[in-house]
Amino acid sequence: MRAGCQGARGIEARSRALLTDGQDAEDLYRDAIDQLGRSRVVVHHARSQLIYGEWLRREHRRVDARGQQLFLSRRTVEWHLRKVFTKLGINSRRKLTNALRGLNFEPAPL
Repeated sequence: MRAGCQGARGIEARSRALLTDGQDAEDLYRDAIDQLGRSRVVVHHARSQLIYGEWLRREHRRVDARGQQLFLSRRTVEWHLRKVFTKLGINSRRKLTNALRGLNFEPAPL
């Protein structure tokens, strides 16, 4: 089967899942994720995983939905923080500490 066909079939299964309830919906979501996972349309694959996780949470199946949690690499976080720090004029740990002190909030315990 060609990759384009898998992508189209995956999008179709996801669309049908959105209009379906119960076990049939779950089967369609899983089929969509499987089909899209073997295609080149990674955005639709990720979107299907997200929608399936949201559906699981609405079905009160939070434990099952946790396998849809997002993974962020250290490099991605560093890139975004660097952009924010640049906009705020923060280029050292001391400036970061001073900026956080000015916000009057307590950091979350680890």
